[in-house]
Amino acid sequence: MATLRTAAVVLLACLVPATTLLPVLAVLRAPSRATFGFERFGALAEQELCAAHEAVSGRQCALTTVDETTPVRIVRVSSDLASVCGAVRRCVLTHAAYTEFGRGPTAAAAVERATPHLGALGQSTWSLRALVLGAAAPQTKAERAALLGPIEDLVEAAASLSARADFAGPGSGDPQTADHASIVVVYGGREVLVLHEHARGGVVGSVNDYVPCGANPRHARKGLLDTYRTARWPHLAPTTMVPEISFLMANLALSGPGTTVLDPCAGSGSLLVGAAVFGSAVSGSDVADCAPAIAGNLQALGLAPAALLASSAVGELELELDDGQLFDAIVCDPPYGIKAEASGEAVFEDLFRVAARRLRARGRLVCMVPAQLNGRPAPLVAELQRTHAETMAQVGRWRQDFPAKGFARDLLVLERVVS
Repeated sequence: MATLRTAAVVLLACLVPATTLLPVLAVLRAPSRATFGFERFGALAEQELCAAHEAVSGRQCALTTVDETTPVRIVRVSSDLASVCGAVRRCVLTHAAYTEFGRGPTAAAAVERATPHLGALGQSTWSLRALVLGAAAPQTKAERAALLGPIEDLVEAAASLSARADFAGPGSGDPQTADHASIVVVYGGREVLVLHEHARGGVVGSVNDYVPCGANPRHARKGLLDTYRTARWPHLAPTTMVPEISFLMANLALSGPGTTVLDPCAGSGSLLVGAAVFGSAVSGSDVADCAPAIAGNLQALGLAPAALLASSAVGELELELDDGQLFDAIVCDPPYGIKAEASGEAVFEDLFRVAARRLRARGRLVCMVPAQLNGRPAPLVAELQRTHAETMAQVGRWRQDFPAKGFARDLLVLERVVS
């Protein structure tokens, strides 16, 4: 519960084919060890969710902030619910998506208003539970009692709801595929909402790190982070990126079937894993001979093989690529002296030049860049962005701070400008 209280909240408004406005609440994860230290964590999660939605549906969505003082924001997408759920299921930073069925000043009022919608769904499995989310949520027992009322009232409201609809269970009887929960949630506006769960981010997370919003944790399926954990990789290196960051960067790169992704500093291929899992055709190169490690890891994980280029520095990559060969995305974690010897400023200059020449229109460069080394600012990348401003536009930039090490890096997303 404490974890959920600290989680951010995103409110999605989805325009379904019937042109009815379907409000969906997406609950974001609290930062993990891999994502701890990111500034504007909620904004990063929003961007990942929108990018994943675009990769799944082919449609862009616009971000609209509702209130900077609360963790509630609006994302409007013209899509079907299946696309929204598909995006949620592959997002690292999102727990689950829920349709709002009723709201009110008390739990009983919210359940009363939700009853007609829930009854129209037909058979499903349900539980009713109170969760507290948002900056303005009640913190003390007295505040919660004033808002939710006595627990007997909540139980009575749940019983009333059950009496008006058939909750015998889904036709398949499979608890892993059941629609699990109708949930009471309290957030910023101090209102109570009844929600129906449509998609769980637990498909991405493992049982251990999934906070079950109303669902039985024993029924949570093993997800991508568990399936592709580094313990299964035969080849690891000091610079191997954990799958959580790999999937996050793959989402930001709009990875999916029919797209091509390049990592010119591939190492063990860790950043290519996320893109390959999402269906992209991946290519890798490195100044060291990375071919055996990449091929071995992808094979061990049951993924399609990568197109492995000859060992070369980023600046020599042009010699290995075919004339006119373009990519939909470049994902990269260049060496900057933390876990691997720094390659100097040239590697970033070469990376930006390759991105400008080899990305398709609206193709993305998603890379980690140093922002602070040994306690001192590292302004090189900002200078390169200004130099390439006519060809590469910034989509987002999120600082990840490691103060104990005197180090900070930015997760930078740039997009190739359409000529």
